[in-house]
Amino acid sequence: MDEESDSPSGPQVWPRQTPPPGRGGWVISQLYYYLVAAGGIGLLVAGGVGVAMGVRQIITPGSFESRHNGLYHLLQSLGLLIPGAVAAVWHVREARRREGVRFSSIPWPRALYYMLASLFAVAFVYLGSVTFLRSVATAIYQQCGIGPGGFAVPLPAGPLPIVRPHIFGGPCYPGHLDSLRQAVSAVLVTVVAGAVWLWHLAQLRRETAP
Repeated sequence: MDEESDSPSGPQVWPRQTPPPGRGGWVISQLYYYLVAAGGIGLLVAGGVGVAMGVRQIITPGSFESRHNGLYHLLQSLGLLIPGAVAAVWHVREARRREGVRFSSIPWPRALYYMLASLFAVAFVYLGSVTFLRSVATAIYQQCGIGPGGFAVPLPAGPLPIVRPHIFGGPCYPGHLDSLRQAVSAVLVTVVAGAVWLWHLAQLRRETAP
């Protein structure tokens, strides 16, 4: 809306000035990169600890542990470590690259929307990718019960026991087919969430580009 002012020659209309968006949108976009990187570091630490514990269990299994399950837990932990490392390295690199260049800024409410939508979507991308890797690892190498000498017992015939078979000497579980089904479901989650995440991230990057 224009503003009017009185003058000897009559009212004059002055165009309203739109305030510049400032740096708020750019700051929010940077905050997105560091928040996702922090989440990746969390997965990286959890996966690294799991890998270390798996290696320890392979080398010196305890009373209710087995070398087979140590390798199983090591592979499962890699499913946390790999996505976390990739996400942390890429997002930190992008955030630092953007700090050294003069980027344009957008109104902060729009940037906040893109950031929140990207964060929600990338959380499902994390979940889907971790579940996929761990399901594939389980399909290849299952968790089994404990046999003599700390090694896994063979898969017996009949139904699976109900009470913690990996501790009380039961069969390997879950089945290969169940693990593959879970991997397919994880792929679907990753694809859908990934499309939402990539679109919103692309909008955020485009509108804050130099």
